[in-house]
Amino acid sequence: MKVEEKETSEQIDIIKLNSDIEEIVIYGDTLRDEIDKIIEDLER
Repeated sequence: MKVEEKETSEQIDIIKLNSDIEEIVIYGDTLRDEIDKIIEDLER
């Protein structure tokens, strides 16, 4: 008799993951733009 192991791996919602990554990238781009503006002001 063979005993099957219970499935314990985490299920990942790839659509949600992609959406979260997209939001993080957009936020990063916004921060980068703001930092560039600050640097530009400091260089004047």
